[in-house]
Amino acid sequence: MADRGFTLLELMLCIAVFVTTAGFAAPAMKSLVTSVQLMNFTRHLALSLHWARVHALTHSVPVGVCPRRAPDADQCGGGYHQGWLIFQDLDDNRRLDASDVVIRSDLGADSFIRVFNRAGDSIVTRSIFFAANGTSGSAMTLAPCPIDADTEYSYGIVLNNIGRVSVRSNLSACHDQNS
Repeated sequence: MADRGFTLLELMLCIAVFVTTAGFAAPAMKSLVTSVQLMNFTRHLALSLHWARVHALTHSVPVGVCPRRAPDADQCGGGYHQGWLIFQDLDDNRRLDASDVVIRSDLGADSFIRVFNRAGDSIVTRSIFFAANGTSGSAMTLAPCPIDADTEYSYGIVLNNIGRVSVRSNLSACHDQNS
């Protein structure tokens, strides 16, 4: 009766094949993880903008969405990668001040994403406002991009004049920014 099991040579060969395969798969896995994180951030910001619009409509009050100055600050003035504040603009002066009420606060993705304009040449720092009837009065595209890697798929948040928020794919802003 023969002994059953692996020889040392067979075991070393299996380990070598596994390490080689893992070496090829690791970069593809990193790209996939970055793409998923980017998609999640984009959808979260788009849903927050949609929520702000619905709040303006249902409560008949102007609502603003501004990028946070810092991830832990309740002040406007930074980039959307640091998070954003949604507030009732009770005095309708299009800025967050003492008379306004912050109704929602969201964290961003400070370490790996920046939100650029559609051209990809500047970080978006301006606030977004919805009138009491839900209109935004201005059109813009937000393009969340990873800061350290080019991504195969890029997403954008499109806001039109009437306040409709939609997520689009295949924008070139991230490719332009990282090249």
